[in-house]
Amino acid sequence: MTRADKWIADGKKIPDPALLAQAKQELVFLSEKFNHQPAKDKLMELDKFLSDFTALKEKAARDAASKNNIFTAAGHYKALLALIPDHAEAKTYLSANEAEITKRLQKNILDGNAAVKSKDFPTAKRCFTRVLAFDSQNQEALDGLKSVKKGEKVVTKTEDKDQIYKKGLDAYEKKDFLKAYEFFNAIDDSSYKDTTLYIQRTQDKIETLGLDGKEN
Repeated sequence: MTRADKWIADGKKIPDPALLAQAKQELVFLSEKFNHQPAKDKLMELDKFLSDFTALKEKAARDAASKNNIFTAAGHYKALLALIPDHAEAKTYLSANEAEITKRLQKNILDGNAAVKSKDFPTAKRCFTRVLAFDSQNQEALDGLKSVKKGEKVVTKTEDKDQIYKKGLDAYEKKDFLKAYEFFNAIDDSSYKDTTLYIQRTQDKIETLGLDGKEN
């Protein structure tokens, strides 16, 4: 149960569909094998979160696909398959666009590396994060993020983080998602409050609305 709780907490933070699916499997086992009531209660809570998350991912995938942001849509559909292996819509889309997805994966790596060279770190991070949303073990994207981190200014004081976090929230509420993305990334601390969640939200908004002017 403790292990499942940790998987849920970590899985919600990113969020990580594979980790959440693993937590669900553990809770189902405890519920059915041992009739464990706390596991049943936690499973109900997790199912509600997964239902909401699935709906959000389906909408994000369809919105991206409607704008021909094929690689962005592919990332959302792959996340859905991690939760729902027989998700027909996701499987069909990924199969039908396999060649284009491979092409755009490489394009995002090239764009990310070019952005690092020009010191456009927010754009570089979006490109590499987009790749990792589809392929979490992609070494070129992982190395790219390391390069981004080296180039970014690190914020060390708690009050500085709080100030930048508030600016990020303000920009997000004003729908200035590009600026919000820059602020949340400048915190350089994924564990600070719900920074990781807002980075993901702003990334989704930027891609869905086509704000970075790139073919995703």
